[in-house]
Amino acid sequence: MTSGRGLAALATVGILLLSACSTAEPDASGQSAPQAPTLQRSPHPAPTPLPEADTTELWLPHSFEGLRVLDPGWDTEAQYSDGVFLGATDHGDHLEYTAVDVHGEVLWAAERPSGSTGFSIRNDSQGHPVAVLPDVKEDGTGTVSAYDLASGELVWGPAEPPGPTAAEGGDTTAATGAEHDGNVDPATGTHLTLKGTTLRAHDPEGTELWTLSVSEGTTVAGLGGAFVYLREGDAIRAHNVMTGAVAQAYDPEGQGRVVVPQMIVSQGAALLLDGERQLIATAPAVPQVP
Repeated sequence: MTSGRGLAALATVGILLLSACSTAEPDASGQSAPQAPTLQRSPHPAPTPLPEADTTELWLPHSFEGLRVLDPGWDTEAQYSDGVFLGATDHGDHLEYTAVDVHGEVLWAAERPSGSTGFSIRNDSQGHPVAVLPDVKEDGTGTVSAYDLASGELVWGPAEPPGPTAAEGGDTTAATGAEHDGNVDPATGTHLTLKGTTLRAHDPEGTELWTLSVSEGTTVAGLGGAFVYLREGDAIRAHNVMTGAVAQAYDPEGQGRVVVPQMIVSQGAALLLDGERQLIATAPAVPQVP
């Protein structure tokens, strides 16, 4: 026969065991509430390199055939400055920002709560690009912090949005120089404007090079490498930015899903669009001097 003292001891052991096994408080329905993930907010090395994209079913422009094409898995529209692309992947319970250089190396990664997608690349008071990432404190207050775009080192923050002013030694402008201006071809400096159904090209000094009449609704899908890619409905047409002549940017015998360069930078790397999926074509390897 078990004594009252023995029953009390067994009950105590049972409570301790239940406490040790429980990792979350039950909600009103009796189910355990999920624990919020512990985020690595400070930029840190990425655990794995970016995977290579399978290009067997892709119809790439000539300029990118033979280059490594990587899939960063970004769910936000990427931004770029000074040799570095920046975007974020939605993992469901959190976001992961990754900064990737033109050779495909992940320079750093940083995690943020889900929904913290309002990031930007700005120039600080010295003209250096910084990544400004949003965050949310425990009380729900929004903050922003700025990190050196290449190194991930903290420049300022956390601070109230939008962050320090130029007078405080903080950011001054968004990074919108010619290198990543969507209207300028980095390879030639040619500036394009599309107004209504007229596309015009000017050289870096402002002299008009050519004009072209296009169909209503035509948009500039990509510009770089001396080509401008025009989208007319579901069709893509390329033109030489120096002459305006139709260019054979794709192999006419090619097959697969047409991939459009969205952003081409001076090093030869590019942000490509496979439908809505963003891919990175890495810059060609620099020949080693013997």
